[in-house]
Parts: sequence; structure tokens; C-alpha cells
Amino acid sequence: AVEPDTNLTLFVGAEAPADLKHQDWAERVSWVKAPLRVTIGPPGNFALLMAWQWLGIGAIAAARRLDVVHGLANVAPLAAPGVARIVTILDLIWLHHAEAMEPEATAGMRRIAPRSARAADRVIAISEAARADLIRTLGLPADKVDVTLLGIRPSGESSAVPESELRKRLGIGAGPLALCVAQKRPHKNLARLISAVAQLEDSRTELALVGQATP
Repeated sequence: AVEPDTNLTLFVGAEAPADLKHQDWAERVSWVKAPLRVTIGPPGNFALLMAWQWLGIGAIAAARRLDVVHGLANVAPLAAPGVARIVTILDLIWLHHAEAMEPEATAGMRRIAPRSARAADRVIAISEAARADLIRTLGLPADKVDVTLLGIRPSGESSAVPESELRKRLGIGAGPLALCVAQKRPHKNLARLISAVAQLEDSRTELALVGQATP
């Protein structure tokens, strides 16, 4: 709607949700689908997946004379003649807190993300803290890394609920409330948050930890 003259090409794998092509915007984009799984696949799947993401997508983008190819999550083509390459690096948790991911995933990220970031024309971080970490840890030039904050997609279906009703529904008392939306992983520093709330002078303060029930 903002840029009606912009043409989009979506590169997806075998695990892309089936309902994607039934969205109201689906007919206005071009699709390139690879018969590869992003998660665990048959023997050799990872090598094929990386070949497609690092080399295949760039070759297809160049053949289609696209202007820009954007890797949305840590991976972008190493080469795409005549095509600008952008990669979004979400964070470096896999580097600083390897225990947060499966060993195979951590090892994969260590091989993939730094190379993608260094090969890209621009790198997008999702916060100023993440940008500083990318520059410091991966040695990226500061003028190559931009920050685009994460947004939300309003559904238009939610309606306001009176605070008293919501507190009653969720079993929250009338005192101050501290809300933390995060996975339950060590690097989220939840132990320090719990300790801090416990030391508040107002003993009525409640802490709500919501988010994915991660181990």
C-alpha cells in the first residue's frame, strides 16, 4: 500500500505455512520455493540448505534482476551479482550464551551468521544494544549497521478491557504490576529481575512472567 510500484519475490522452503499463498496479498508477489527443510531434514540437508541460501538465492535474484535481496534472519547470499544484499542479524545469543540453543544450532550459527554479515552490503540490527554488539563482536564497520526496531501487527480484533476486570480475570491484585515478556532462559536475566522485585519497598508489587514456556 505504501509502495505500490515495488515488486516482491519471496524465497521460501518446504516448511513454509500452506496458508501463506492464501493471504490477500499472495497474488501480488512472486514465489520461489525450494524443496528443502530449515529444521532437521535428511542427511546432507544442512549443506544443501546453505548452498541454496548462500549461492542459489543470489543467483536467482541476479537472474531476475532484483534490486535487493534481504535475509530476514541471520543468513543472506554471499554473492548476488548486481543485487544489493541486506541481512538482519537478530542477536548474538548463540555466541555469548551457547547454552540457549542446541549444540548443532549454535555451531551452525557460528559458521553462517558472521559470514553473511560480512558479505552483506548492509546489516540490520533490531536494537541499539544489538547494533553495538555486532560492531564490537563481529568487527563490522559502524556505518554498515542500521537499527530497525521490531514492530507489531495489530489484529484489529482486540477491544479494551477495564483494568479491574482484567486484574480479576488474571488473578492480579490491586497493587503495582511488573510485566516481563520473555522466554525462560538464563540469558534473559530473570533471576536478577525476580530478586529486584523482591527488594521493592511496596510488598504488594506482583511480577508477571509471560511468554513461551521454554525449558
